[in-house]
Amino acid sequence: MQNDSPKKNFPYCEVVFPIPVKQTFTYETPDFLRPIIAPGYRVLAPFGNRKLTGFVVAMKDKTEFPELKKIEDILDEKPLLSSEMLKLTKWIAEYYMASWGEVIEAALPSGINKEIRRKVILSGDLNRKKILEIDNISQNQRDLLLWLDRKGVQLVSQLEKNLGKKNLNYNIIILEKKRFLTILRKMIEPKVRIKYQNHVKLAPEFRDTSILEAEISRLLKKHSRQAEILKEMANHPNGLAQTELLQRTETSASTLNTAQKNGLVVINKREVFRDYYSNFEVPGIEAIRLNPDQKNAVEKLNSYIHEEKFKAVLLYGVTGSGKTQVYIETLIEVRKRGRNAIVLVPEIALTPQTVSRFKAHFGDDIAVLHSRMSNGERYDSWRKIQDGKVHIVIGPRSAIFAPLKNIGLIVVDEEQESSYKQKDQNPRYHARDVALVRGKMNNTIVILGSATPGLGSFYNASIRKYKIIKMPRRVEDLPLPHVSIIDMREEWRKYKGKPSTIFSHALMEKIAEKITLHEQVILLQNRRGFSTFILCKDCGHVERCINCNITLTYHIHEHRLRCHYCDYTK
Repeated sequence: MQNDSPKKNFPYCEVVFPIPVKQTFTYETPDFLRPIIAPGYRVLAPFGNRKLTGFVVAMKDKTEFPELKKIEDILDEKPLLSSEMLKLTKWIAEYYMASWGEVIEAALPSGINKEIRRKVILSGDLNRKKILEIDNISQNQRDLLLWLDRKGVQLVSQLEKNLGKKNLNYNIIILEKKRFLTILRKMIEPKVRIKYQNHVKLAPEFRDTSILEAEISRLLKKHSRQAEILKEMANHPNGLAQTELLQRTETSASTLNTAQKNGLVVINKREVFRDYYSNFEVPGIEAIRLNPDQKNAVEKLNSYIHEEKFKAVLLYGVTGSGKTQVYIETLIEVRKRGRNAIVLVPEIALTPQTVSRFKAHFGDDIAVLHSRMSNGERYDSWRKIQDGKVHIVIGPRSAIFAPLKNIGLIVVDEEQESSYKQKDQNPRYHARDVALVRGKMNNTIVILGSATPGLGSFYNASIRKYKIIKMPRRVEDLPLPHVSIIDMREEWRKYKGKPSTIFSHALMEKIAEKITLHEQVILLQNRRGFSTFILCKDCGHVERCINCNITLTYHIHEHRLRCHYCDYTK
């Protein structure tokens, strides 16, 4: 969905900022912006004694406030946020109790916002001796002045780091009013911009072969380097990037500039797409015959797609049952119907193998979004998605915010994975749940794929809130690996008196066996703390959390048992 409703010249707009404040702010819209501005645009607006990038979320024709600040400028040629994305980000803000502005910032590429950066410097000839003699300031204000005397010009962010945030802005404002310090304000441009590079083409008159050859012969006598440029350009009628041309001809930029002044070539700037996967090798498509379980899953999913109604489908398939191929076959049907898709994977580490398989089928119709890409690479991928140049998006949890239109399928692979939950910063959303909400907004199916579904998803399937498709057999009926569960209490009883170990004797025997056969062994450990539980070797009692009833983790350095759910300690 796009902001394509008829434009109306509203005198006011509602703006949110990427700060932890859960409210919108009303601004007056200047006359010159009224024909343009609409929900979804970024604007530069005064906020306190700063100027911040804000996001317009609504327009108003009246307000109860008598005096309002004005929007200073609009930062985009077209809205960055569709009406669907505004609706989705607002739901996330309300559901996860975050500020709407912070959610929108998370949904957009990082590094694109403008802001005012403040620096602070002592005024006039103020020095340490004079600072100590001032009698009408607090001790915190005196400490601030003494710090500036030692360090010179300081960013406010540096002061926050070294002196703490408490009352810092208040003290700066008071000291500025008393003319003890000066605040310097500088507009910081976005860190990420569209990248351009020089592109060289032959001048129009030299596209005639006979004229070009005559000019090369003339130049060879006195200007051999310019002749080399023309020779190379003759092989590239569509032009070459300047850097590539200079490398091929081993000439300098000054020689090329001279050739341009002489009317031999034309140099223009062209946008360059930064692609994280530019050197990615794409395998050929293997001829794959779907087994009965895969065929059944694809047929059911395709029938749901044809209905064009929201459905959550739990694809419950054992490890190695071929779920990825089912996603691909379903996606082929979605693209035939002219609709688009998002495929979420739980970790960045899984992205390359997923991208490899999908690129083999869909070529360059895929964009990838993840945090290992540079800001520029993510920004370019994001713009390609927004401009409708690609129709399939792959990535971890943040890819759910891709500015894709006309979504016909959302896949959440390994839906039980905890990495879909953002835990370290606001907004603390769960990408699986956001995928379900976005699927409902787009009347599309959401496939939750897993060999070990989350308890919530499995329950929703059992009460028929979700559809369920089972794939109980592996591809080519390959057997699952044998798994042995060892009761360590029995181990300790059986081998009493022998050296204690965290490994069972059965595991040690298997490791020794593989080493004897010159094979390799991998032991995986994924936990916090010294031990995930404390167990009595005699009775088998395990210490548990009194609130959550899960085992308490032993942290050896603290000599504490800790619950990593509610932080109960013992």
